[in-house]
Amino acid sequence: MKEQLPEDRLATTSERGDRVFLYPARVSGIWHNRRRIVHFLLMLFFVGLPWMKINGSQALLLDVVHRKFSIFGLQFWAHDAPMLILVLATFVFGVAFITSNLGRVWCGWTCPQTVYTESIYAWIETLIEGDSVVRRRLDEGPWTGDKIFKKIFKWSIFSVISWVIAHCFLAYFVGAEQVLQMIQQSPSQNPGTFRAVFVFTGIILFDFGWFREQFCVIMCPYGRLQAVMMDEHSLAVLYNKDRGEPRRGSEQASPTQEGDCVDCGRCVAVCPTGIDIRRGVQMECIACTRCIDACDEVMVKVKKPEGLIAYGSEVPSKERILFRPRTLIYFGVLIAVMAGLTTLIMTRSHLDVALMRAQETPYHVLKTEAGDRILNHFKVDLRNQTFAAMTVEPKLTEEALTLGASLTQAASKIDLAPGEKRVIDLFVQTPQGTLTRGHVHASLEFAASSSGKKFLAKKIGMELIGPFK
Repeated sequence: MKEQLPEDRLATTSERGDRVFLYPARVSGIWHNRRRIVHFLLMLFFVGLPWMKINGSQALLLDVVHRKFSIFGLQFWAHDAPMLILVLATFVFGVAFITSNLGRVWCGWTCPQTVYTESIYAWIETLIEGDSVVRRRLDEGPWTGDKIFKKIFKWSIFSVISWVIAHCFLAYFVGAEQVLQMIQQSPSQNPGTFRAVFVFTGIILFDFGWFREQFCVIMCPYGRLQAVMMDEHSLAVLYNKDRGEPRRGSEQASPTQEGDCVDCGRCVAVCPTGIDIRRGVQMECIACTRCIDACDEVMVKVKKPEGLIAYGSEVPSKERILFRPRTLIYFGVLIAVMAGLTTLIMTRSHLDVALMRAQETPYHVLKTEAGDRILNHFKVDLRNQTFAAMTVEPKLTEEALTLGASLTQAASKIDLAPGEKRVIDLFVQTPQGTLTRGHVHASLEFAASSSGKKFLAKKIGMELIGPFK
């Protein structure tokens, strides 16, 4: 009898809780080819994204040190935390909505853990040490010169690749151009960054090179959350029990009642987390489709229809409902979050202006030859919301000028660095005769120029007060 996987513990642990190393067999097929294309495009995207610019800024920049963030053309600062929360919520509920319909497509197709482990590290390991059977024998065998050479060679290449990935990862946090400059400099000039790259390289090397499926099975919370997000209508990689059981050669099968499953164990041999898909949907399954290709290959050899293991749902395809209460809730929250984010983005100005009355005497009466003039003192908070330098010029509107108002300030133009916040003093004079019952409404305009472009950044109203007559 063929050895069966344990049902009371993970396939990657022994009875004592020690790790059982897996040696997934190679697989080929239509799903494998599709995933390789997706993985290649994702790796190209990961490497190239820091070098892409949208609206003059890096496409994705999470500069925590300087508290500035650029996400696909949207520019945020630390004070934009509500918008950043909405961006994160869009991703979270987007994944929840996709999972409720398409299952764990994120894990098997787009998760960096799967992409890099399978398409780079496992591929290099097979290239150097051989297929799964040869690798198992090598690891279980004595330490010979050939084994030592292969191990050193493999881990050396793993280290170089991890170093490259670490630098690409760092580019998302300090900027791609800055990383390129740092590489050309001595580590002593950027000791903090050098230590960060060293740590990132070690973590990536440990995870992709050794820890691998343990991260998915032990650490990643997504596998456990799938039980909340998925239901019987969600897509999953499933074994067709009605067609496959009873398995050929089993005690329950008679020659006339045998199912299509030949109990070859090929689906288990290729699984990166070591599960038996024939036991149904399991937390460790990452929907990588390797078992589909492996089973189809066997079905072709035994001249049976393909699809014994395939994408499907636990309900018949004709009864499958795409928009269910669960998916509608996820979709509704996703739309609400995206609407809120869109509203904040559309109403967000490049220049944030807050006008406040100075904390002193409400107004001053100035005696002039032309008559009494009323002076109002305002404090203005200016904040440059962009990643480019900006020049701001406060002006009175035409309506305020017709009232005889005049504006006095320390400098006619204010230069603001990217993200800079500055408080300026503005003094507005107006003839006392223009005040109706002790007050009159006027407006200020804040014209701005940045990167050679001029625009009206803000128009804000103000209440001019004086003695009541």
